[in-house]
Amino acid sequence: MKNNQFAGTKGEAKRLEGIQIRLTGEVAKHYSIRYRVHIQTYGWSQGWQYDGALAGTEGEAKRLESLEVQLVPKSETMGLVYRVHRQTYGWETSYKTMGQVSGTTGEGKRLEGIEIALTGNEYSGSIEYSTHVQSYGWMNEVSNGMMSGTSGQAKRLEAIRIRLKGEIANHYNICYRVHAQTYGWLSWAWNGDPAGTSGLGKRLEAIQIVLVKKDDGVLTDLNGIKSKAAFPYITPHDCKWKTVVDEPAHETPIYEEQDVYENHSYWPDGTICDELGEAGAKVQWCIDHCISCFPDCPDPDPQGRCALTILWGSIYVGTKKVQIGTKRTEAITHQECEYCGLRKQ
Repeated sequence: MKNNQFAGTKGEAKRLEGIQIRLTGEVAKHYSIRYRVHIQTYGWSQGWQYDGALAGTEGEAKRLESLEVQLVPKSETMGLVYRVHRQTYGWETSYKTMGQVSGTTGEGKRLEGIEIALTGNEYSGSIEYSTHVQSYGWMNEVSNGMMSGTSGQAKRLEAIRIRLKGEIANHYNICYRVHAQTYGWLSWAWNGDPAGTSGLGKRLEAIQIVLVKKDDGVLTDLNGIKSKAAFPYITPHDCKWKTVVDEPAHETPIYEEQDVYENHSYWPDGTICDELGEAGAKVQWCIDHCISCFPDCPDPDPQGRCALTILWGSIYVGTKKVQIGTKRTEAITHQECEYCGLRKQ
């Protein structure tokens, strides 16, 4: 069927159980069609299907209950998209890509499910992944946008493994790291290695996933986030504690305000007049301004002063901060495990 033609039945009370959709003609060169269905019993767990693949079931008598369809541009460069199902919030409304954080940190919300899909058509192949789920352990591997985890069961994800399969695996590594309860961001896992915890009852709270070309270097920090733990996968162990300096010891200067006095020539009212410190300068000032010494002076001083009253000595000129000592602040440290990064309480 194509272009607005009817597919299905009318008046027969028959359920839809599966659907395939594909593009043809010029548009198929530039776009892919992706679609997913909500299946009786299974919900959205099947994930996205692309370009003619079957969405739904065969021979299981499960009805389709909802359909979502998207037209997505084709890209030659390989990439990936992913999103998680979070406690309280449900599925993220938008997909994250190439190292963006999916999930939450600092809110204590568990991850319950995840969908991951490749984008681009540079190489053929698939992305396959499995999650370790509370109560159930490692789930069967799924691929290409299908959900791994659980829905509606309030079960935490505790670990994840992701790998590439097919031609793309010859050209790219898949790298991922998780934010785990108590431990924070763990270090990077690669190509199917587990990331998370086992046997500790710790929830995953967030994840970063990125494709890295085979000839590129090892990931360290990404998007300003540093891994706290030395390993990507933590199992029960005896912690080996080390001292970590949060703030080194340092000296802080101690100041106090002190009066400042300076030697100056000054009039009896305290006005400084250093330019009249020399005897000759005083005589000349009186000749010009002092009516007591020279009644016919050319420019009498309005205040009637005489330079012979000028004083010399120490006078107050203000205050200044003076360092009188130092205060030592001891280093702030904590103990943390060399292996897992756990902080000792």
